[in-house]
Amino acid sequence: MRSQKATLIGGIFGILVAMGVYLIAFNYVSSYYTNAAAAFIFSIVGIAGAIFEGRKILGAVLMFVGAIGIISSLGFYGILSFILFLVGAMVILMQKKAQPVVPPVAGGERI
Repeated sequence: MRSQKATLIGGIFGILVAMGVYLIAFNYVSSYYTNAAAAFIFSIVGIAGAIFEGRKILGAVLMFVGAIGIISSLGFYGILSFILFLVGAMVILMQKKAQPVVPPVAGGERI
């Protein structure tokens, strides 16, 4: 659950920064359009990693891909999303699987 919060915040921030870069690039270089579109897609990939939190490896890989994609497309502007995606992926990988709780037998068990 903690990784979902960090990832969702990172994903929303990544989408907002991508939209900002897209609006700023409106009057300038067209290569920024491509970078903003890539950042938008990688933000959605990272958010998808939060959805697949139950599948540890898949969720963590999607978050790592989102983090690397954000930092490669936006550079320094994507550092917050990058860090939050990495934190979310590491939290997923560090979680231990819950042990099933076995209720005690009433009256004890004799052999």
